[in-house]
Amino acid sequence: MKIVIIGGVSGGSAAALRLRRLDENAEITVVERGHYPAYANSALPYYTGGVMRNREQTFAAALEALRHDFNIKLLTEHNAVAINRQTHEVTAEHGGTEVVIPYDKLVLATGSSPVVPSFARDVSNVFTLGGVEDADAIVAAIENCVHHSALVVGAGYSGLQMVENLSQRGLAITLVEARDQIMPHLDPEIAMPLLYELRQRHVTVKLGTMVAAARMVNNALEVGFTNGQVGYFDFAVVCAGRRPNTVLAAQCALPLTGGGHIRTNEYMQTGDTDIYAIGDVAGVSSPVGGELTALPQAGPVNLEVRAMCSHLYGQPQPFRGLAGAAVAKLFAVEAACCGLTDKEAARRRISGAHSVWVHERGTQGLYPNIERTQVKLTFDSEGRVLGAQAVGRRSVDHIVNAVSAVLSEDGTVHDLACREQAYTSPFSLGRGLLNLAGAVAENAVDGLYRLARYDQLNSTFRNAYWLDVRPPEQFAEKHLPGFVNIPFKELRERLDEIPRDRQVLILCLMGLKSYEASRILTGRGYEEVYVLSGGMLTLAAAGLV
Repeated sequence: MKIVIIGGVSGGSAAALRLRRLDENAEITVVERGHYPAYANSALPYYTGGVMRNREQTFAAALEALRHDFNIKLLTEHNAVAINRQTHEVTAEHGGTEVVIPYDKLVLATGSSPVVPSFARDVSNVFTLGGVEDADAIVAAIENCVHHSALVVGAGYSGLQMVENLSQRGLAITLVEARDQIMPHLDPEIAMPLLYELRQRHVTVKLGTMVAAARMVNNALEVGFTNGQVGYFDFAVVCAGRRPNTVLAAQCALPLTGGGHIRTNEYMQTGDTDIYAIGDVAGVSSPVGGELTALPQAGPVNLEVRAMCSHLYGQPQPFRGLAGAAVAKLFAVEAACCGLTDKEAARRRISGAHSVWVHERGTQGLYPNIERTQVKLTFDSEGRVLGAQAVGRRSVDHIVNAVSAVLSEDGTVHDLACREQAYTSPFSLGRGLLNLAGAVAENAVDGLYRLARYDQLNSTFRNAYWLDVRPPEQFAEKHLPGFVNIPFKELRERLDEIPRDRQVLILCLMGLKSYEASRILTGRGYEEVYVLSGGMLTLAAAGLV
């Protein structure tokens, strides 16, 4: 069988290696437009930051190993320009010469390319990070710094990676983001701790601002912002997102998604049964919401490769789709998510979507030096899990990975509440954060209490009786204006102070005492009692106190 793979990097090279392991006799050809066929794109920021001391550490496999150890025909610096589906041929250009490559099966691993805003075009010292050569250029710019300052444009995953790594090089960093929060795909209160971490690390953050223009003036990059300010830097790195490379697919009339990715089935087949697509370029199913999606990361690529190869060789193991599990590290803080956020659930108009917030230490309080982790769990009125987000300083990826597994099984909050977790004091609570979040959500689904959200205070609950059941010393130290303090220990004796003809909204530190207070009030005949999920810690995370 003749198998042609267009594109290398992580997807194409992983596919070539897997195919070779399955079939010693297949003719496997990789057509790669660049010079480096197998490298970890996500590792490049750490090469620029000096964590990886040399560029070879980013390579997944060496050229000679692919050619000789795996007997793969590598056509580097060959640009695929056409696919003829009728004749089963790929046309590539190399040094002004056209090369025609026949195939029985074709794999499109053409990846994605960085978005380049208009201000960044044809301006020296403005870089994107699309490949090894770009990383080399950024390293050279760091080594030639005069002012020891850099601008990062875009506060998503790659932007935060660049901020951390450039900071570790001793540069003064300015981060600019067009939207009003960093990590815009997260819900605001989950992203807020990351913003606090940036400010503690003396990173200048400009939100709701864009770059209007950039030019070199003497030895500095002069940047004008849309808010009228001007800044001077040694260089800028633009991390404004990526677009799938689907020109070839569109030219040969393969069906695309609304987001421009190639439509695939559970075996990574496209609209042509002899053509597969994997990686950044492929639109795949999601276990939540039913939309085709894509996630430009190495983890999903390997799952897609396995599904594709098993199908190609007659042992079909379908790809279960992407729950969107992702994690970011920013200095000492980690944030992770999977499935739908509140914002995404609202965009898709999913009815009955709810969220709960849980704040807890990851381990027993007796274990030293442990800080709280915030978990937000989103689910529907039937208890079906829709997504999760977590932020903290220790292993938040474990929480989201577990929720991702439940999502792939169309699981419920009950599955989370009852999911077994390893326990010992240095690692976890007796009831882990995942169990706790599931239990809090399950109580809401079962009707044991009514949920209230921090962003409903001045709308749905503006006329409610706001009750704070924390101890008096906590209330005196910090409270939100409008709340009345009746400590939990005094609640039963002071019920006559709480009106029965209004909604009652209850607040505590984290949510537990509010829940217990709501059970008391409900048991004493109060009809509209609500618990502010996550309590004061959620208000603090959202920047309200």
